[in-house]
Formats: sequence, C-alpha cells, structure tokens
Amino acid sequence: MQVRAKPHGLLTAGVNSPGGWLELDMADGSDVADLFEVLGERSPAFDPRACLALVGGQKVPLDWPLNDGDEVYLYHLFSGG
Repeated sequence: MQVRAKPHGLLTAGVNSPGGWLELDMADGSDVADLFEVLGERSPAFDPRACLALVGGQKVPLDWPLNDGDEVYLYHLFSGG
C-alpha cells in the first residue's frame, strides 16, 4: 500500500523530497510504528518516543493501522517554559 508522510520542524533535516512529502510503499497491515521503523532507516530523528503522528487531523497511537492512501503528518515533540 502507498502512504504519504509529511515531516515538519526538526524532522525535515536531511529529508530531501519534493514538496516535503515522502512517498512510502508499506506492507498491508502496517501501523504507525512500522512507518517510524521505515523512516528510522533514513534518519535517527524519526524516533517514535520523540515524535507525534497525525492521521486525518487527529493524534494517533503507534498501533494505529494505516490504510492505502493515508497521509501522516509527523512532528518532533518539544517543550519550553
């Protein structure tokens, strides 16, 4: 299945992709954790313990099942004070 990932902020460093989208071919039955595993091969910044994934405008857990054509927005967690 085809999934599109859009990294934001710090996650864009080292990602060379037209329009900022990463087109990924994922196995059927893949979930968000599998997506992070594939992306982790590109950059260690894609650490699921330090990132947030959104599908359909909502935050999703690592065991969220992905579907063909999903667009996943990825953000690095940060805090301040």
